[in-house]
Amino acid sequence: MRLIEDGPLEMPSRETPIWRYMDLAQFLDLITHRRLFFANGRNLTDRHEGAIPEAIIASKRKELESKGVSGRDLEEEMAAFQMFEANAMVDLALFNCWSAEEEESYALWKIYLGGQKLGFAVKSTIGRLIDSIDKGKDDYSEDYFIGRVRYSEELPDNSKHRLFALTRKMPFYRYENEIRLIILNYPMSEGGTRTPYPLTIGRYVSVDTHELIEKAYLSPFAPGWFFNTIDSVVNTIDSVIRKRFADSRIRDQ
Repeated sequence: MRLIEDGPLEMPSRETPIWRYMDLAQFLDLITHRRLFFANGRNLTDRHEGAIPEAIIASKRKELESKGVSGRDLEEEMAAFQMFEANAMVDLALFNCWSAEEEESYALWKIYLGGQKLGFAVKSTIGRLIDSIDKGKDDYSEDYFIGRVRYSEELPDNSKHRLFALTRKMPFYRYENEIRLIILNYPMSEGGTRTPYPLTIGRYVSVDTHELIEKAYLSPFAPGWFFNTIDSVVNTIDSVIRKRFADSRIRDQ
């Protein structure tokens, strides 16, 4: 995998601490198979993903009307604009998401466990994440980008690169402080290639988990008996990761 560092996104420093919250099954999959999942953008829950702000669409319509375009011609021009120029192709983009915070987040524990009590939060850094992907030496290498999500109703002025739309979220998600890893795919008509994985679902990328995982925090909502069980299971899978267990500072039962 090759990180594109000269792209248009704001990439955090290597020292930036990041967190990823996951249920027990996801955590065990990570340390057993040593891989991270990149989901197709259409499978993310936010229906605004990759959407072009209404203000940009309205501005384009006004521009065309000022040139005398009207009626059916106007609607055809607008349809073409939204299909091509203003299309972020979210269904051809894959995402792996983290939260940039110094400390764990009670809210994100609640959201990502979805009512479950058993799970983990992996603490890492941007540098560890990048190095873990490099050392993972995935069999199918693709370019990827890393960028901070921008929480805004608008896009930066004159920004037509699809990465800007793919890293914009509505302001009510600001609490996530999200960092995104993005793999871009393109239509076959624009030089895209057929992927060896189901593009409509996503793909796994091999990582070095010893490099990736600085600490693994057990869910603060897990019952007391769970520690001994998971302690034995993880120690069997990977004793190095077991030594990186940490207790959540949250006390909320």
